[in-house]
Amino acid sequence: MSNILSDEDIYKRILKSIVEHQLPPGARLPEDKLSEAFGRSRTSIRKVLQRLALERIVTIAPNKGAQVNRPTEQEAKEVLDSRIMLEPLLIPDVLTKWSKTTSKHFRSMVAAEKKSEKMEDQAALIQLTAQFHYELAHLSGNSVMADFIEQLCYRSSLIIAAFG
Repeated sequence: MSNILSDEDIYKRILKSIVEHQLPPGARLPEDKLSEAFGRSRTSIRKVLQRLALERIVTIAPNKGAQVNRPTEQEAKEVLDSRIMLEPLLIPDVLTKWSKTTSKHFRSMVAAEKKSEKMEDQAALIQLTAQFHYELAHLSGNSVMADFIEQLCYRSSLIIAAFG
């Protein structure tokens, strides 16, 4: 088995580092350093960074390179307002699929969140809270909305990092 990471693996690792606030808003993401760290070509790293830029997780400026997006107050308001508008729309579909097993699963997720909060494990808390929201969205059966909410959750993490 090869030890070379795929573009998808690199994407997930960089995204996780950003979502968990290990890479804060404004942090530079130099292609050469990432290429060296991941053992992949700069072309491969550039593709990953471009994907993150399309998702508004990263910004890429000519002659400056990539950096973790630093959301504006307006963007923060729009992302949070979008979540407030969209997530409740999924509730009727979620309820049709709700079961005792589902309830048990989501209760265990909430317990894990509370444990992370009590232990002041911010990275785990952020990950668990986001996971709760996208799993709930995926339960609705509307994969387009669920994927959109997942992206909004990632962007919400940047907002929390930027504004608290």
